[in-house]
Amino acid sequence: MNPDLRFSRSRGYWLFQGGCSTWRFNLDVLIAPTSKQIQSWAKLKYDWQDHPNDNWDFTGTAGSCIECPDNPKTEGFIIYLKEWPIKPQFICALSHECLHAAYRILIKRGVQMFRSDEEALCYLHEYLLRQVLDAVQKTKRK
Repeated sequence: MNPDLRFSRSRGYWLFQGGCSTWRFNLDVLIAPTSKQIQSWAKLKYDWQDHPNDNWDFTGTAGSCIECPDNPKTEGFIIYLKEWPIKPQFICALSHECLHAAYRILIKRGVQMFRSDEEALCYLHEYLLRQVLDAVQKTKRK
């Protein structure tokens, strides 16, 4: 699948679609969608009809990684970001959510990892990246 980032005028948010044929997964990144738009995309793309939390509310987070289960259409992940100013905070949020997707892909492919460690790893990664990006920004200002 060729990666493609475009603004969907009809939907009102940015959409990146990519994936990997070797690891057999799809990845969709929605930037600045509403909760309803995320839910609609999951139903349209992944035929995801029965989610325990049908009133998805991500108002308190910068983003999230949603694992779409195996189904007749395809397996994949939806990463959503609340907004996308080019700031270290949101670059780190995107990286954090991509790491969640990578972690889950590896587990599904048989790599020995423990789900109990996933969130700690993602937050540590986000912290380290934020430190580097903040240092780069300070250097550029001088």
